[in-house]
Amino acid sequence: MIERNEIDSVVDSHLVDPLSSFDPATPIIDAVADSFAYVELALDLEEQFGLRLSDGDLAEMATVGDLSGAIDERLAALNRKAVN
Repeated sequence: MIERNEIDSVVDSHLVDPLSSFDPATPIIDAVADSFAYVELALDLEEQFGLRLSDGDLAEMATVGDLSGAIDERLAALNRKAVN
C-alpha cells in the first residue's frame, strides 16, 4: 500500500518550497520552478507509484489542492485494486 507521505516526498522534491507551505488554492505553476518541473513531477509520480496522469489530468490540476486531490483519487483506486 502506498503511503501519502511517500507521495508528498516526491511532490516536495519538485516544489520551490515544502508542500505544507502552500495554500491549496496556490496555482501549481507558482509552486514549481517552471513548467518543465511540473512535467517532471508528473512523470516521477507515474514512474514511482504506477499512477497514470493524462494530459487532460494535468490540465485539470491547476492548483496545489487539485494536484493533491487527483493523487488521492488515484491512490485510492490503486489501493482498491490491490485489495481485490
